[in-house]
Amino acid sequence: LAIDCTYKITTNELPLVVFGTSDLHRHFRPIGVCLISTDESAETFKTLFRGIQVNYFEREWLLKLPFWYEGAAMLTPSTNNGLESKNGKIKQNYTMRQKMPISAFLQTAERMLNDWSLNNEKIPFATSITYNNDVDLKAFEWLQKIDKSQIAQLNPFTFIVPSNDPKINVSTWVQQLNSADWQSFDEFVRWSSSARLLNCSRFLLPWFCSCRYGLKEYSCIHAIGLMMMWGTMPVPQLIGKRRGRGRPKKIKLALQQD
Repeated sequence: LAIDCTYKITTNELPLVVFGTSDLHRHFRPIGVCLISTDESAETFKTLFRGIQVNYFEREWLLKLPFWYEGAAMLTPSTNNGLESKNGKIKQNYTMRQKMPISAFLQTAERMLNDWSLNNEKIPFATSITYNNDVDLKAFEWLQKIDKSQIAQLNPFTFIVPSNDPKINVSTWVQQLNSADWQSFDEFVRWSSSARLLNCSRFLLPWFCSCRYGLKEYSCIHAIGLMMMWGTMPVPQLIGKRRGRGRPKKIKLALQQD
């Protein structure tokens, strides 16, 4: 759940709270709006939570405030850029960057929510991962390059795989993971870039991977490569021999006989 206040909406200077969530394509999907009579503080969000009766978010995100870092929560965005973009569109497309009386804004808000609902019908909420066509090729190349004996299993669902350019072997990587005894930041960087941690508790993608693409895009060459190795994802027949961009030539070469 992403929540943020935007201002300069009504002549009464009441902040408008916009809240929603993000799908697996990392697109922000608004759920609703709420006018609050207080400023942008914890009390503002508490009022909203009481209105929608979501005690979980009040306890976890307002009181404890844990895990404010990339990859702390699987399959959730690490920024509220989508929500901030939606706030900008509210002012650009609906209030025309003018402060409105509450009575007029409520009519505008009804039209805005109706537009959001219609847009959700045109673009359904993404519940599955789609990835770039070149990812499977890169995953196959990574799988051919690495030493498969270096793939380690920590538990039934957690695996350690070597990176493209490992500086240490996987056994040493696991030892340092358990001890967390790095003498310098450079040593930590060398460790973190030598292997990737994957969680395969889900049968299909998305899987958690500690690489930057796995954290940002919910899919990466390491997860897809493991699925290819296990046979749960087919290797394309013409992998590495794909036709280039553009239409194929239909004109034969000069002086060529049939």
